[in-house]
Amino acid sequence: MKDSLLKDGYTGKVFGSTDSASNRIMIGIPMTGTLRAEWVLARYGQVIPCNWSQVDCIHWLDQWSPIGFLVADARNVIATACVEQGFEWCFKGCTEVETSICAKPIKDIKVGEYVKTHKGRLRMVTKVMKRDYSQRSPLVRIKTANSSIKCTPEHPFYAITEKAIGLEWVKAKDLKSGDALVYPDTNSEDRIDFECSGCGNTKKDSYREFPVDTNLARFFGLYLAEGCAEKDSICFTFHNKEAEYIDHVSNICRDIFKRKPTIRKRWATHVKINIRPLADRFRGWFGTHAHTKVIPDFVFGWNLRNRLAFIKGYLDGDGSNSGGGSSFISASKKLLDGFEKLCSASGLKCTTYGYIPPSEAIMKDGHIIKNKGAYMGRVSKRSYDKLLDLLGAVRSGQYLLMYVQSVKDKWQAASLKDNNVYNLEVEEDNSYIAGSVTAHNCFFIDHDTILPPDTILKFNDRMLKADVPIISGLYFTKSVPSEPLIYRGRGNSYYNKWKFGDEVWVDAVPNGCTLIHASILKVLYDESEEYVVKGHKVRRIYETPARSYFDPETQSWFNSVGTEDLAFCTRVMKDNIFKKAGWPKFQRKKYPFLIDTSIFCKHIDNNGIQYPANGEEQEFIK
Repeated sequence: MKDSLLKDGYTGKVFGSTDSASNRIMIGIPMTGTLRAEWVLARYGQVIPCNWSQVDCIHWLDQWSPIGFLVADARNVIATACVEQGFEWCFKGCTEVETSICAKPIKDIKVGEYVKTHKGRLRMVTKVMKRDYSQRSPLVRIKTANSSIKCTPEHPFYAITEKAIGLEWVKAKDLKSGDALVYPDTNSEDRIDFECSGCGNTKKDSYREFPVDTNLARFFGLYLAEGCAEKDSICFTFHNKEAEYIDHVSNICRDIFKRKPTIRKRWATHVKINIRPLADRFRGWFGTHAHTKVIPDFVFGWNLRNRLAFIKGYLDGDGSNSGGGSSFISASKKLLDGFEKLCSASGLKCTTYGYIPPSEAIMKDGHIIKNKGAYMGRVSKRSYDKLLDLLGAVRSGQYLLMYVQSVKDKWQAASLKDNNVYNLEVEEDNSYIAGSVTAHNCFFIDHDTILPPDTILKFNDRMLKADVPIISGLYFTKSVPSEPLIYRGRGNSYYNKWKFGDEVWVDAVPNGCTLIHASILKVLYDESEEYVVKGHKVRRIYETPARSYFDPETQSWFNSVGTEDLAFCTRVMKDNIFKKAGWPKFQRKKYPFLIDTSIFCKHIDNNGIQYPANGEEQEFIK
């Protein structure tokens, strides 16, 4: 057996087991002779044309190679590898995924929602996968400067590695310290018009338009939290120990407005910019009082990094650390609603969680302090960490790079309430943003089966639809006359009421050209005994039925041998595998397996004769 992973460059997808996000395919070629799979492919029809540059055929799992095994053993090695070697691509349920509305835990994502992909665009979720991940199962924790994310070891991330020339999908377990995880982001330029003359010492020093960078954006956020417009100035009020914020505002005053700020320090530190027209402009943008403050409309149109810097400025001023996230209180309902909207547009999770009703208090000196009510909100820890990562990221073209600091092995805890892991299938791009980074079937070919050139493309369409768990191509027996391997029932010859191009439902399929949803194999894997094949532990998912019995009439012993294909299909139906794997509709079907007769394969023997050899297929041409 040689297994291959195929990457299809012209669609931007990765073929794969249809149980995961998304569209990867593991191709298993069980070998019963001493031929190598590469030789078979080259001699018998060039299944994967060697001049097709978009396709990268990678032979892997060399340590398995069951050359000379029985067919059932070879299939068991392939099926075991499918379950154990690289098809568990999932995240913990708390991992936040960026949607069109907001960032939300992956466990709360529904089919039909839109998520941001590695191309920086929104695409619809077509399937949500959830499965139990048993205690002490392996996980990988990837740590960046501010964030960490846990996932199964095989989950691929869009990354730049030390050895790679460009971006590639890299398994979590293969990431190394110094590799760069990426986030899609267009680098548009923002500008702001203060419509303010006389900002300098003379009128010729007037300023109108300024480019907006993260420093100026943060300045605006600090004003939203700690600023106010007086008669002829704007003023910021900070705690005396908040030197970083004081310095930041002072530097903007000097660099942008060409003025030295007035700084007064008493119970708090006041930083004033004495420009009358600027005060009018800020009142118009932000409102006049605490309970009427709003976020200016132009902030929502800024690029991602400037929006994030604005959000950070506001949280620097009004936020407080709470369980790793940032909680804040605002007297303005419009401000809180706008802030929640801005966070959502920036891929962050922000929630409103409380309201403080109006009240008043009488001080000892008789002075009355009135509270007009306040609203409470919170940016989650994962979103706040993501914000810090993206603001600290390095730009490279249309991506922001966040460098991996460490990759450590972890294990699923024993006492978790939610032992499940989750994954998504996403249309077209087959990727989504998990945290602040981009995260991204088993197919049997018998060695004596020649596939038509469009087989992989047709199976790719099937994987995208993900509507049938087991699908087979059509081929005929290696015999003269040759018969189509299409059966309904047992012991009643082949089924002949079909024509080429039809989709035929049957109760058994051959496994020479068969696409099997990995969820089917996972259930079978869990319910199959373990045995050893040439030193390798595998599960007995396939078995060649054989028995010896004594016939009392003839006083003789007889051997009865069947095929592993038929036994496999019988087991799937009899043991309720469809239902257990999440396909209950197919469990109720009399004929639950599909044969696509447009995928017409040829059978070839050791002498190179291809079957059907005498035109037996002509009977079924429309």
